[in-house]
Amino acid sequence: FGFRILRRIIQDLHGDWWISDQGSAASNDWRIEEFNIQDLRWRKLNMETIIEEQKFQTVDLSRIQKIGFTDSMIGGDSQACSRLDWIEVYAGSAKKG
Repeated sequence: FGFRILRRIIQDLHGDWWISDQGSAASNDWRIEEFNIQDLRWRKLNMETIIEEQKFQTVDLSRIQKIGFTDSMIGGDSQACSRLDWIEVYAGSAKKG
């Protein structure tokens, strides 16, 4: 089944996707986690192959248009999946353009 780690992904206003260095590993029970997006490091993510680049890069966090999650693995049955119940995002609005 593999070792699934649910990582944060963001899309900037240029359309580039980024994946975080930190993630949430498997748990026997539901849990609540908080994180500060400023504390994460980012790698560019190819959304066609779902493969990240090796080099960490700086992302302008004031220019984010989408936030999501991925475990970077193909889905499967109940033991080979990642589950997310809800997310809350606290942020200001970014101006497009």
